[in-house]
Amino acid sequence: MKYIKESSNEKKESGLKSFLSNHFNIKNRLYNITIMLLLFSCISVSAQTELSLQEFKLPPESSKVHTWWHWMNNGITKDGITKDLESMKKQGVVQATILNVGLPIVNPVEVPDIMFGTPEWYEMFNWALTEAKRVGISIGIHNCDGWSTSGGPWLTAEESMKLYTWSKTTIKGGKEVSVQLALPPNSRNYYRDYAVVAIPLNEKENSFQTAKAKITINKKVDANAISDGNPFSSVVLKAGDVINIELKSKIEISQVKFQSLILDSYKSYFWGNLNKIGGKFILYSSNDNVNFQKVSNVEFRGVSETKSVSIPKTSAQFFKLECLEVTKKYPLSELELLANNETSSYKPVIPNLLQKTGTIGLANNDDFALMRKNISSTVNEQSVIDLTEKLDKNGLLKWKAPKGNWKVIRFGYTTTGAQNGPSTKFGKGFEVDKMDTIALNKHFNSFGKKLKQEANKITDNTFKFLLIDSWEAGLQNWTKNFPEEFKNRRGYDIIPWIPVLCGEVVGNTQLSEGFLFDFQLTISDLIGDNYYKHFRDLCHRDDLEMHAEVIYGERGMYPSIDVLKTNNYPDLVMSEFWGMDFASENRVYQAKEKPRPRLPLFKGFEGNKQVIASEAYTSLAHYSDSPIELKAWGDEAFCSGVNQMILHSYVHQPTDDKPGVTLWKFGASFNRNNPWWNLSNDWMEYQSRIQYVLQKGEPVVDVVYYIGDQLPQSNYKSISKKMPYGYTAFPCSFDMLVNQAKAIDGKLSFGGSQRYAFLALPEKTNMQLSTLKQIAKLVKDGVVVYGPKPEALLSLTDIKHHSEEFKTIADELWGKSNSSIIDKKYGKGKVVWGKPVNELLKELNVVPSFTTNVAEAKEIMFTHKKVGNDDVYFLFNQQNKALSRELLFRTNNKVPEIWDAVDGTTVKPAIYSVEEAQLRIPVSLQPLQSLIFIIRGDKPEKHIAKVHSGSKQIFPLIEKTEAQFTIPTTTLIENNFEFVSQQNNDYIFTDANGKVIKKSLEAPTVFTIDDFNGTIDFEPVYDEKIPSVGIKNLKSLTESDNPSIKYFGGKATYTINFKAPKKAKKNKEDLYLNLGDVDAVAEVVLNGKHLGYYWVPNSKIAIPNLIQSNNVLEITVATVVRNRFIGDFIEYGEVKNLFTTTTVDKYFDKDKPLKPSGLIGPIQLIQYKKEN
Repeated sequence: MKYIKESSNEKKESGLKSFLSNHFNIKNRLYNITIMLLLFSCISVSAQTELSLQEFKLPPESSKVHTWWHWMNNGITKDGITKDLESMKKQGVVQATILNVGLPIVNPVEVPDIMFGTPEWYEMFNWALTEAKRVGISIGIHNCDGWSTSGGPWLTAEESMKLYTWSKTTIKGGKEVSVQLALPPNSRNYYRDYAVVAIPLNEKENSFQTAKAKITINKKVDANAISDGNPFSSVVLKAGDVINIELKSKIEISQVKFQSLILDSYKSYFWGNLNKIGGKFILYSSNDNVNFQKVSNVEFRGVSETKSVSIPKTSAQFFKLECLEVTKKYPLSELELLANNETSSYKPVIPNLLQKTGTIGLANNDDFALMRKNISSTVNEQSVIDLTEKLDKNGLLKWKAPKGNWKVIRFGYTTTGAQNGPSTKFGKGFEVDKMDTIALNKHFNSFGKKLKQEANKITDNTFKFLLIDSWEAGLQNWTKNFPEEFKNRRGYDIIPWIPVLCGEVVGNTQLSEGFLFDFQLTISDLIGDNYYKHFRDLCHRDDLEMHAEVIYGERGMYPSIDVLKTNNYPDLVMSEFWGMDFASENRVYQAKEKPRPRLPLFKGFEGNKQVIASEAYTSLAHYSDSPIELKAWGDEAFCSGVNQMILHSYVHQPTDDKPGVTLWKFGASFNRNNPWWNLSNDWMEYQSRIQYVLQKGEPVVDVVYYIGDQLPQSNYKSISKKMPYGYTAFPCSFDMLVNQAKAIDGKLSFGGSQRYAFLALPEKTNMQLSTLKQIAKLVKDGVVVYGPKPEALLSLTDIKHHSEEFKTIADELWGKSNSSIIDKKYGKGKVVWGKPVNELLKELNVVPSFTTNVAEAKEIMFTHKKVGNDDVYFLFNQQNKALSRELLFRTNNKVPEIWDAVDGTTVKPAIYSVEEAQLRIPVSLQPLQSLIFIIRGDKPEKHIAKVHSGSKQIFPLIEKTEAQFTIPTTTLIENNFEFVSQQNNDYIFTDANGKVIKKSLEAPTVFTIDDFNGTIDFEPVYDEKIPSVGIKNLKSLTESDNPSIKYFGGKATYTINFKAPKKAKKNKEDLYLNLGDVDAVAEVVLNGKHLGYYWVPNSKIAIPNLIQSNNVLEITVATVVRNRFIGDFIEYGEVKNLFTTTTVDKYFDKDKPLKPSGLIGPIQLIQYKKEN
């Protein structure tokens, strides 16, 4: 391995902290022997793609960490703002996003309330800008009060998010009718008519409807809405309620059919399992409405679809359902008591209609699957009669109805009632209509523009952007001018198809499904264009950027939009990741085969977006995590495509009470009142160094997969989850496929320098004709396409006019055979399906972008980028154990470098093998360690190509093995090899020219510092004086018999006086300090020399020439506060010593385990033996 020497100028600028964390397996390899830096120039296509070692060591402002800055519950002070910003800057944070929120708090903060939107609030905003400018931090703010999504008290129901709604009335024709049409269900007393249509009525009523049920709740409240055949109307039940059902005549029943529909935005944004929502009831029957007999226990579970519960056959005229328990408040939409084989009044032929109309969210992505069977309807386009002009303003319909029975649909829209949140009282209001640019203009002018005007009074460029956080506003499927937009975008009138939105079938199910696709596509277009794009344009007009967590896709309460296209609009694309497993609340990182593939993370593809940000380390406010525990979650995020961390969250601390204010129960506590935050500099710099590298270049991608035409967009069942280890697949949208994709030299290209092995298609076999035509063109020009044969068109217009053309093209590409394996040539390319993807990759001679000698996906996660001519890899050992592996990099370059973001050091390994299309390097990784590999140059330098231990070749390994081999660290110094071993052993090295070098190498000498005199001084984060204690050995503070120390939370300063072993004073330039285990973070000073911050257990700190005969080691350890909370419960039964606003009793009690804390050790001096 060759040293990269540090220039004298760089030494002066860096101020060398001497903190070397050797993350290699100390038993196997040591790459970092001393701090070695070199100013160098990369051979690069442009200055913007160069990697500078100086900037890696000392990252520029553009690469540093950002944070969210939540202002909680009106508790804002100027003193707190100043201290917060100074603390952020000290820890290396360069940008903060203000989010003014209102959430429950356990303890009130004793400061005057500063109400959102008042002059006093704007004064605080101005103060934040003034102080931010002083310390050098950029400021942005969420576009409304709360974090979701865009709304406020300045908006009316007319400007709010909207939902279509309807009512149905049965009319007997053949005469002039004058009938009052039922007002459709609505919210906030806001309803507007759009149309009235009539369709022939052919189906018969069921027995429950014929019996004309009168339904009440507790014999008082009219509840006939739950049997009106309309899921939009409902009654809310609570435990103890009784549903009374009186019929005109006796009926025989054997089933209870029910439906619950949750439309309210916050209720429907349900994080858990929707199938758990429901209640338990007892059904009773009676023939006199006085004496009731129990029929059966009945349990309702699930929402959004009609469900049936079988009961014993019963005949009666009166019934009642007694509610025993329900999930919170349970909205019951439909209830009917029916005989066998009877269908309920609301039972759409098209499955999952409410999902397909954007009324409710998806429980599963398959909810959007098309019907396989095409069912015809007696209603066609021509039989739908438009009666809109015959309805007066009071809802009275006058119509000369033709003969027959008619179903009249009164169709209009209402507000969803969604409000921005979690907001404070003064900031709460309607969510803005996401399809209406005029409403959005008003919203922007009411807050965003005012902020800019305020900022212009203070500073020119400190206030930089507005944020749109994650979508939690529920769904919207209508706006005032939706019909006009629909006609302009889809090319036909919506009126004849309105019955489909209300549960009917027009023409047949295939045509009706085609209309529903067009309906969803229009929603997608309008939200993308009129909300995200228009908001970006408004920001730019006022010289602001837009940062946004655009809808992620997938399932849940997200509207169906073109996620990839819409993520083109933000100036900063954002995603999110948690510092824990959300479902299980497990804080311990678990290895994964692949990082989570959220769609916004792919916007770095083809140079689209250089910086991909993420809300980072979102968690619960339990005061238990330290940087080393959060690191693994962050490293996975880096592998997923994130290259800009935005901490979640630095909550504003209006006072100095500790550990301080939290975001209710959420968020890791990144703030000045949490003790370890103030010593987290090096962890922040670790992230900044990685961001500096990963923000450059473009991702290296093997396969492109088309995300598909059907909405919602999702990675669900995409090929990305099926790619073998070592290969990468990125998605492309319809826009990219049609406007950028082409064949160059028989390979798929999107206009950049990369060529892709093949284009993969979704497993779903429905597609638009324009998509199929583009695929045919690509294959004809030489592209390989991998995917199933398209079977169904999506759009109504295509279905009507182009079905034969669609089938002809599909047959030409895939053939007419029903063979399970397809490999068919078409033009210069071919279509493949049925083969395993790894088999196809092998046929196309695509070697892995990265792999190891054991090729185990859950070991080392990676991301690969091309920066100029250099290959850049970020590797993350997911295992909580050391790994010695041979790493194989797909590259034409020949000279590897290893950059360690923990300390900014870099080395050139001198043991590697240049193979065809790959570079093989033996590396040892410490538990959960990450490293950056940069491979450059087209000619290898002098290096070792083979290593033997005795007669056994240990590099390159002949066979695949998980054995851990000890290979000495080897560097090249002035054209001579220098070897450092981790064990006593004889080795035979063979260089690339065949020269044999035999060496007997010695293991390093380890001196354990266990003979010392020391003291611990305590600085708790609470009001207690803890006397200093003397120590002769190291152990966790939790092992103390003194409760004040056992449960300590704060800073503990260890002063350790020790004599250096005589042998350690020899060759002092090769000496390292290892502090062993420390929790959480430590500041280290040796003999007056500041050595930096120690946050990675068992890392090695270089201490060249610092050791003396008598030494003083000062170690200030900042702990987590978990133990003090538990101690309070043990000692007092409640929290007494600390101030916090989190839900402590949810996380702690007297039985919770304590976390090892303080300087645990052992402290060691390590001396390495070098051989030339």
